[in-house]
Amino acid sequence: MSKVVFQSGASRSEYAPSYHQIPSSALRRLAQRYQLGVEKHGRHNWLKGGSDPHYLTQVYDHLIEHLLCYRDGVNPNDDHLGAVLWGVAALIEFEERGQLTPDMLGLPDDYTE
Repeated sequence: MSKVVFQSGASRSEYAPSYHQIPSSALRRLAQRYQLGVEKHGRHNWLKGGSDPHYLTQVYDHLIEHLLCYRDGVNPNDDHLGAVLWGVAALIEFEERGQLTPDMLGLPDDYTE
């Protein structure tokens, strides 16, 4: 990994995630979705499901359902895209923890990507 040297003499690694490019609106809606979960189910309740394949499948199914509801204009007062964002964030977290594999989501056996 290459290094960047500033005029001041300070240096850092060249690669850094571009957090500043994440839209504030997306972060806000994601946080609101987490807060909704806290109010309904308690703080960090969603993490309890990481070892349950049925729960993981439900997270996936719910995010697809919210995406379809958004596309079809069903219940427009619900933040369907915020729910999709939450579902993707949850699945990413479970994947990073080694608790999620594609086969848990009912994907075909020959699925490779």
